[in-house]
Amino acid sequence: MPEEPFVLTPHEWMDLHEILNFKTTATAKAKALDGMVTDRDLKALIQQELQQSLQAMTELEDFFRRSRANLPNNANVSDEANLAASAGALYESQPEPHEVR
Repeated sequence: MPEEPFVLTPHEWMDLHEILNFKTTATAKAKALDGMVTDRDLKALIQQELQQSLQAMTELEDFFRRSRANLPNNANVSDEANLAASAGALYESQPEPHEVR
């Protein structure tokens, strides 16, 4: 049974928007660093951060899709979910970095 939609206040909406923006930026930066780092331990930490950020963005995408925003003119709620999905797709579409020796 699908969950009932819930309403977010404008303040909650903006907070979630900021979290999603932060996660998107952090994922892009971690992906860029992943290609430059040669230390195995640091590389493992960066890759772990990438996976956790992608999981968080997937959860935010689901959350946005289930919510309704109490915003003026009821702005398009799916825009945030689409942003999260696009960020995840961007990460997954980038080629794997070459190992530096």
